[in-house]
Amino acid sequence: MPSMPPGGPVATYPSYAEAQKAVDYLSDNKFPVQYVSIVGTDLKLVERVTGRLTYGRVALAAAVSGAYIGLFVGVLFAFLEQRDFAATLTSTIAIGAGFGMIFGLVSYAMTGGRRDFTSTSQMVAAQYAVWCTPEYAGQAQQMLAGMTDAVAAGLRQAHQGGEPAGGDRAAAGAQHPGGRYPAGQQGGPWGAGPSSGSQPGTGGQAGTGGQEGAGGQAGTGGWPGSGMPGSGRPGPGRPQGAAHPGTGGQPQWQGQQPPPRPQSPPEPAQSPPEPAPAAVSGPTYSEMIARKKAEQARREAEGQSSREQEEGER
Repeated sequence: MPSMPPGGPVATYPSYAEAQKAVDYLSDNKFPVQYVSIVGTDLKLVERVTGRLTYGRVALAAAVSGAYIGLFVGVLFAFLEQRDFAATLTSTIAIGAGFGMIFGLVSYAMTGGRRDFTSTSQMVAAQYAVWCTPEYAGQAQQMLAGMTDAVAAGLRQAHQGGEPAGGDRAAAGAQHPGGRYPAGQQGGPWGAGPSSGSQPGTGGQAGTGGQEGAGGQAGTGGWPGSGMPGSGRPGPGRPQGAAHPGTGGQPQWQGQQPPPRPQSPPEPAQSPPEPAPAAVSGPTYSEMIARKKAEQARREAEGQSSREQEEGER
């Protein structure tokens, strides 16, 4: 007599396909699946109506069924009696279709119209549980939990695949928040410019501790020291020569000229424009057809005139 399998549920799924996938996962990971069962709970019988039933449909379906039976019988007779194969098959198929149609119509008439439709029946469960025996229940539960975690990780990775990494976004935001430089500074190889209220310094003293904009304080008139590297980085030390205030807010350098400003790279030469493709010349399809018709008419006229000339000579 049928009975429930031993053990208890280790996982529950809303569809049979998911429960089958879980058991297949256990089998792929070398789990003894002979101790596993799929149990459907809250069973329901579902009958799906496929169409209306009439005498015509009954006769056609019964004739097709009888023809299949006649085909099978005809093949047996043709091989056993060694007669005309085509004639034997034709006769047996016709006889089978006729008897099948008669039998189907009689059976349908006996129902008295109480079931004038066709349907299919199926047993459906509300949920499906994967059961396992007690000695392997813990191992099966752990493996199915790992399967769930792997599926969730794959979904998260697919969801985040098109976004930049969090570390890159944080580094970009920390370097230049909002894509702008701090007030009073400008990017470029000359570093950060002085603020409007800055006092003139003694010329090119090194900055401390990597403070932004402190690498090489500006001399009198706002020129940076020669030891100043890129924007917001400390200079390596004192510059060569000292800057003294001069007239017009420009510094005067003793011992050497101030460092030259970097020049922007030359713009690449523009390539010459490509020549326009030459227009394709020649007769069109319609012109060719017209020429062909004119040539044919001319030949017919010449032939007609030559025939008339020959008849006149005769």
